[in-house]
Amino acid sequence: MIRLSKSQRRKLSWLLLGRKSSDAGAPEVPLSTMLREMLRGDRPADPARVGELVDLLHDLEDQARHPDDGGAKSSTAKVEIEELSDDEVRARFAAATAVKVHVDGASRGNPGPGGIGAAFMDGGGNVLHQIARPLGTVTNNEAEYQALIAALEEALRHGLRRLTVFTDSRLMAGQLTGDFAVKTRSLLPFVKKAVDLRKRLDFFEIHSVPREQNQLADALSNVGVEMNEE
Repeated sequence: MIRLSKSQRRKLSWLLLGRKSSDAGAPEVPLSTMLREMLRGDRPADPARVGELVDLLHDLEDQARHPDDGGAKSSTAKVEIEELSDDEVRARFAAATAVKVHVDGASRGNPGPGGIGAAFMDGGGNVLHQIARPLGTVTNNEAEYQALIAALEEALRHGLRRLTVFTDSRLMAGQLTGDFAVKTRSLLPFVKKAVDLRKRLDFFEIHSVPREQNQLADALSNVGVEMNEE
């Protein structure tokens, strides 16, 4: 049995009460009620809420495994960020037959000090370019979107017009593919910005992957979190 701290138990309680994603205005059905109804088959599950539930439960699992990290997602991946000029990044992107990017966002406290990470790779998995930046105070979902936006801006700035994105946020991937509705109003500006940027690409895909397949971006996002203290 996993033992949770008082703050972790409180976060789980907030999640089950639906407080993490409720919008201002009309109250939403608590997640605890939704889950009970889903198990009984009284109503279909709301995919957006299920996606958010999966993301937040991943965060809770990380907190339980790493109780001293302050709530930010943790990774065992080692990170060495290579300093490259714009010309070098542009040349690497131009020489690659295909470019993909893994993105991740972290928040130490949700909301709390946040950071973003993005790792651009070629078709063979070789790292072409990496980003790690601080965000100030954000939620996890806001950090996830800002990581994607930063990656899209970086791609366009360096001449990329085709990009495949990988994220461990099932919620963000589902919202951008149209599978999940955007029900948290604070995310709407980020969603609009991401959509506007992807329209400038000739080709764009986004895929949700397990966290263990996103470790480099995860580690970079935590480097970004630490930059808030510098």
